[in-house]
Amino acid sequence: MTRSVSRTSTRELPLALVNLEDGLDSGEKLHLLSSIMEPCRGIRPAIIAVNEARWRMPRGRPEREAAALLSQLCDARYEISVGQIERSDHPPALLWDTQRLDLVEYSTASTDRSLWKRNTWTLAVLDSPNDAVRVIVPHWDYASGTRRLMEAETLASHVGGSLPVVVAGDLNSTASGPHLPHRDYTRVPVHKRRQKGRLTAVGWVDDTRALDTLIGPWDTTTNTRHHQDGAGLYALAEHDWQQRNRQGVLASTTHIEQSLLIDWILATRDVGLVPGTYRVWEGDPAWTDHKLITATITLPPRVR
Repeated sequence: MTRSVSRTSTRELPLALVNLEDGLDSGEKLHLLSSIMEPCRGIRPAIIAVNEARWRMPRGRPEREAAALLSQLCDARYEISVGQIERSDHPPALLWDTQRLDLVEYSTASTDRSLWKRNTWTLAVLDSPNDAVRVIVPHWDYASGTRRLMEAETLASHVGGSLPVVVAGDLNSTASGPHLPHRDYTRVPVHKRRQKGRLTAVGWVDDTRALDTLIGPWDTTTNTRHHQDGAGLYALAEHDWQQRNRQGVLASTTHIEQSLLIDWILATRDVGLVPGTYRVWEGDPAWTDHKLITATITLPPRVR
């Protein structure tokens, strides 16, 4: 299996983000993976970020099968690395096309004692090793906005540095702004309101503190986001919306009632988005509760 990559596009990297509910029954239903990821056949992502990759057991067989299935689907040669989260056995994973990218460094339980640096991989463009990107695949707490805020503040401290950064994961949180889907909390059972909402003086509203920590709050008077008050990251979904002349409301990313945009691809400002490439795919809710997201990013040239 071989394919060439034009040098004019070495810094263009298609990527995909997906949450596979419970790892598709801990890998027992991996036969569904090709159908869920079918849109990737034509896109051929260089990077695939997966949440809930419960594929380590038995003896790592499911993760190898997942890499093989996706390699066949996309006519690529994927390597896979499974990370870790503390609250449950639902780790994130990263796959990268070894014909385009080389793994330079990674922070997982086997390589890093620091819990807060884990689920981070640094990838270099194979035929241009000075061009590299740090990819973080977080899966934030589903039930507590306060915990998500703490996770966002911790992640923010790892964004700075010389490398461009991409954050791709299920952040279980939306951001501020009228162009995002929002939730009517009078229709949410009382015991579930705090999972995504926050009680304020005007009533229940979406808890946007965590995302706004990373990308900055939305200013309703100027209809702009205060990126300078974030952590140096911007949302590809929002940038695509800007490229489309602010048409419509941003697509939600799950199949549940009153779905929010909670699966995000974020990037530092030196990472570009190829116009027209960001897309949330509808998919089939019978297979997984989250939708597939794809986009093509561009890396900045680095000083040699």
